[in-house]
Order: sequence, then C-alpha cells, then structure tokens
Amino acid sequence: MVTNKLNKISFKIIPVLRLKDKPEIKIVWEQVRPIIDDIDILDTDNDFHWGIESYVFLNQKEKHYKGKMIIGICTCCIEGHDDIVVDIDNSGNYVSWKIYYDNDPKSQFIFTFDKNEYTNAIEDAKVRITQKEKFVFNGENK
Repeated sequence: MVTNKLNKISFKIIPVLRLKDKPEIKIVWEQVRPIIDDIDILDTDNDFHWGIESYVFLNQKEKHYKGKMIIGICTCCIEGHDDIVVDIDNSGNYVSWKIYYDNDPKSQFIFTFDKNEYTNAIEDAKVRITQKEKFVFNGENK
C-alpha cells in the first residue's frame, strides 16, 4: 500500500535501568524504540510502552520485512501482555507498517516507507546495537 506521503523511520536505542523491589538489585537492558516522522510512536498521549529489548530486535530479523513484528511491550515488561505489534507488508519499493493499538481496528495507523531508507534504518540500528558498550552495575550483567 502506497500513500501520497512517505514516512521517515529511525530507531532509538536507549539503556534502561529498572529498580526492582530492592534498590540494591539493578537490571540493565537496552530498548529499541521506533521513531516515525520524528515522533516516538510508543509514547502517545494516552499510553506508554517500552521498546523491545535489543536482542529481540536482532532476533526478529526475518520479520523486519514481512509478517507481524513486536515493536513495543507493556511497562510491566512481560512480553505478550499489551504488546504493540505491526503487520509489515513489503511490496516493490515500499515497506508498510499497519499498527493497531490495544488490538482495536478503529485505532489503526498505516505508515509507508521507502524500502531503501527503511533498510538503512534497520541496518543502522543493528550496527549501533552490536557496537554499543555494555552497561555494568554492581558487578552484575557482565
């Protein structure tokens, strides 16, 4: 599906420090957040979702161009609970994302990207993830 306006996509990779019930236990992970037309689509007026973990982004590589792919998880951090999933269509020179928030067909959004720019954004995110320094807190997560 091609619309009159092509969207721009990039990905932010952000380290996250979560404190559990005990402040001395710290868990570090990196989230990948899609940015479309300079807007963080996981941070809407009504809702906030974490980006997916960087290793999940890397492991979904076969889904980056076709099928369903998770792009956001609930702030409870349990994958499968209130995920944001995109249905990806790859046709010709374009890649389209169809997003439903809260599985509501009325809340459907469609974004269409130039295939070369989309591929460059995916590859750039992969490089930044694999080259990023690992964060170490309290000797954990080595």
